Amino acid sequence: MATPRSTVAESEIRTQAIADLLAKGATRSDCVRFASEQWGIGERQTETYIARARDVLKANWSNVQREQMVADLLTQYATLQQQARDQNHLAVALGCINGAARLAQLVS
Repeated sequence: MATPRSTVAESEIRTQAIADLLAKGATRSDCVRFASEQWGIGERQTETYIARARDVLKANWSNVQREQMVADLLTQYATLQQQARDQNHLAVALGCINGAARLAQLVS
């Protein structure tokens, strides 16, 4: 027996769930397994959700300007570096400093 069609709201929630998995590094097979276990749907329907999720992920970055992206990433490096220092993870702090310097093109 076929599973009932999902509502628009359910479809959006499922698309976002797949987008979250992809953003965390999940593979296609991870997504298929997740969808099968969580929603009881097959590979073909999951492919539709994966395609929609990829569109969502692309849209999140489509209007980002390079200067703004660099500023955001430098801020994240600075925050991570401070947290690493606070926890006495000096190698991680140094990695953040080096990453920020490369991003700012101060070193190669």
